[in-house]
Amino acid sequence: ARQDMDMVPKIWFLTGKYIMINFFTKSETVGEVLSTISDADKTDFFGFGIVLNDDKTIYGITTLKDISINILKNSKILNQSIDKYCIKDFIFVTLNDDGSYNKLDALKKIADRDIKSGKVRFVPILDSKKKLIDVKAYDDIFAVTENYSVAIYGMGFVGLTLFAALASRGFN
Repeated sequence: ARQDMDMVPKIWFLTGKYIMINFFTKSETVGEVLSTISDADKTDFFGFGIVLNDDKTIYGITTLKDISINILKNSKILNQSIDKYCIKDFIFVTLNDDGSYNKLDALKKIADRDIKSGKVRFVPILDSKKKLIDVKAYDDIFAVTENYSVAIYGMGFVGLTLFAALASRGFN
């Protein structure tokens, strides 16, 4: 059972709204995290959780995929603490004083990532002291904000697929 529930809120008031997100202490076990993170009814961010330090700054993040991969590698980790298996070098953006996002470091990390690590679905937004402000979907932060036009010649399967992908990201 989760011993530090008083310390770790499940609902935080962030940026003028309440969000339901899975927060964990570093001492919670992989099995406890897996059980909680896979319950879609208890969070707005299915398959995603944040591991907190004692001062409630972010220690790391965890995902259902990463936990599953670690369990497949070694099924005996279920009773070990999550701090050994969470992602400490995670993708995040910082909020600038003018309300815009500082995305440069995040984009560099994304470019350097191993392609096998999969798609980033959720991105924590931190202040300058690395405290959590909000969590947003990747596409909400990194979506194309300007209109671009692209001409695609040949509307076979590849052309249609490319058109659909570009159109969903704001290209005309």
